[in-house]
Amino acid sequence: YCDFVEGVANASSYVQLAPAVFSDFGYIPESPVTTNPTAQTTTLRLIAGASYSFTGLYEGLTTRDHAAADCRRHQALSAVRGETEARALAARVKVLDDALPEAEKILSDATSDMEARRTTAQEATATRLRVEDLRGLDADAHRQLAALPPPGTAPLSTALSTYQAADAQMEKDDAKLRTAQGVDVSLKFGFDDFLDSPPGTTPTSAFGLLSVSFNLGTLLQGEQH
Repeated sequence: YCDFVEGVANASSYVQLAPAVFSDFGYIPESPVTTNPTAQTTTLRLIAGASYSFTGLYEGLTTRDHAAADCRRHQALSAVRGETEARALAARVKVLDDALPEAEKILSDATSDMEARRTTAQEATATRLRVEDLRGLDADAHRQLAALPPPGTAPLSTALSTYQAADAQMEKDDAKLRTAQGVDVSLKFGFDDFLDSPPGTTPTSAFGLLSVSFNLGTLLQGEQH
């Protein structure tokens, strides 16, 4: 389970954590009348660069943290279930083990009564079948108890606390991811070049841009999101 959820989270976070590259290429129509005779009139233009989202970085790390909390919660829940199941089986084994000697005594008495002709063969056979069923239940309970993993050294309350803490962390991470959907902080950089201009007339220009956007719907999400 942990391999699955963490693998999915890693696959999603790779896209969130990595930069993106972009490119725009084509003709840009220019007005035939310009106020500046020396202005650029070429139209074949290439814009290329890369962008990195700091919001994506935040989302990627939060996605991985959410998966780690999900793994901890699953492990704690398995420990709680295993501990409670082991206790229930142990109690059942004790009841069956305590009942089996008495059942064996009843069977022995029934066999003696049949041999002394104080009871019928049908009644003795019915008693034997019931004792055999009890033996089977006892053996099956022992097998189930032996198949369980050995109980942990930590008390059950520790597993419950771990489960509750991991569950709360998942809720916090979900709220962080919902908030991040309404905020974007990214950095773009690259170059802008007019390809059909005469050599040396229009040098390639570089650019850098820090972009910040905020969706007003984020304000309506509330404190707990």
